Amino acid sequence: MTGEAVPEEVALAGRTLRVDFQSGAEPLLAGGPVYLEVAISLLAGEPTRLVTGAARATGRSREDAFSASTPAGTPLQDPFARAPELGGVQTALQLLVGTPAIERVLLNQFLTLEALRDAVPEGEAADIVIHCSRTLSLEGEKHGDAQAATTDLNLSMRRDDAALSDVYKRAAAEIMASLQFTARREQLVVELTTARNALAAEPLSVLTEHSDSQVSTRAAQALQALTTSGPA
Repeated sequence: MTGEAVPEEVALAGRTLRVDFQSGAEPLLAGGPVYLEVAISLLAGEPTRLVTGAARATGRSREDAFSASTPAGTPLQDPFARAPELGGVQTALQLLVGTPAIERVLLNQFLTLEALRDAVPEGEAADIVIHCSRTLSLEGEKHGDAQAATTDLNLSMRRDDAALSDVYKRAAAEIMASLQFTARREQLVVELTTARNALAAEPLSVLTEHSDSQVSTRAAQALQALTTSGPA
């Protein structure tokens, strides 16, 4: 089955936890934004708090890690492999039996998914395998007691450049219409600034004219990186 991984159960500090990885709605566009939903459930044991955090340098989860197996061995690299370690923000989520903690992860922050556009012919689809890992640590427990839940997630990626271009253009239009910070606007900005393919160039150029410098500066930096790297 695509879009859903076999749940992994982990014993940790006298409790049993389960981790489920699922993708968003399919079909997924090759090279486009891909979100994974990570559900962490307490199956048995006393209520606890799950440690979670984001790296300051990249803005992505510090507990999640991903690699991939792709058609013809197309490499999907870590786009932030050389990012400096600047610490991050750490919080704790309440875990109760029957009430999972849900996290949403943008896979493009971990893998250069834009490389798939060259591997998949226009109009065709290919299956890839995402190797997922989520480190589990509980508030108040020793750092060395952390455990990793690992599993594989099968995804079907279809190349449709017209549809992907439309996704980027709609995102840029919505961002331009949003003059104040919102979680939705931030999500779209992250999607476009991690797009890293030629189809995002025009929408990013539009965003360089945004009235909020927090948007325009990031768009200009992403556009410059896109031009320098010679995008697909």
